[in-house]
Amino acid sequence: MSLKSIVLGVTTLPLKVGALVTAFAIFLAWERIWPAAPRPQAPSLGATARLAGNLTLGVSVIVVYLLVALPATVIGSAHATRGFFDWRGAWAGGPLGFAIDFLLLDLFAYLWHRAVHELEFLWRLHEIHHRDEFLDSTIGVRFHPLEIALGGLLRGCLVFGAAMPLEHVLLFDAILLLMAWFSHSNIRMPARLEAALGWVIVTPEMHWTHHRTTKPETDQNYGAVLCLWDRLFRTRARRKRRLGMELGVKSEPDLPLGALLVEPFRNRRDD
Repeated sequence: MSLKSIVLGVTTLPLKVGALVTAFAIFLAWERIWPAAPRPQAPSLGATARLAGNLTLGVSVIVVYLLVALPATVIGSAHATRGFFDWRGAWAGGPLGFAIDFLLLDLFAYLWHRAVHELEFLWRLHEIHHRDEFLDSTIGVRFHPLEIALGGLLRGCLVFGAAMPLEHVLLFDAILLLMAWFSHSNIRMPARLEAALGWVIVTPEMHWTHHRTTKPETDQNYGAVLCLWDRLFRTRARRKRRLGMELGVKSEPDLPLGALLVEPFRNRRDD
């Protein structure tokens, strides 16, 4: 990355952050004015405690991204795009290069999502994301910080091996964040529009099914941005979202923030 690109990135950072914050505010307002589903009558946590916990986890996720995942990406990209390992040609920085990197990063997100469901220790971390008994846009960044750190470090290896330009990864991350808010949101939209979008990207209807308390739906619909991978690997759920469906982790109620953070490390043999 050239000095000019770095300066441009720094000077436009407030604008980019402002755009993301505005998008989040739009999702929050949309799902409260035109919700797709009513909120549960008797959740494990009160509305204030739930919102405070989700937003605090979201802030911690951003901090971990900046301290761990982003440096891993910067280091991987910097070392891969200079010297002997710069195996990609001039096309790498153009539209074709971005399209390839986008697919690789989205495939990684799909595979990582499957891994955190199928590997016991990783599931203990990811379970924090699934414990919420209702979905809205605040769930898009409700993750255990350690899960984000591990995923970010592993993805840094992909960035290095594929010699991805930093700009491509940062743009993908912005899209990924927007899609996380969108797919977890409780927004109501025309059924035909959502069905049409569902041929290409992950929609709220698709991802709500993934958050059901019952299998096999919990182990389906792993896609982050594109629904291509669920179709390709046959993990696309056939069941549609039903208003009032039970969400969360069966027999595991939601917990206050402090308990959530230590829950993955609790000895469950005593249960």
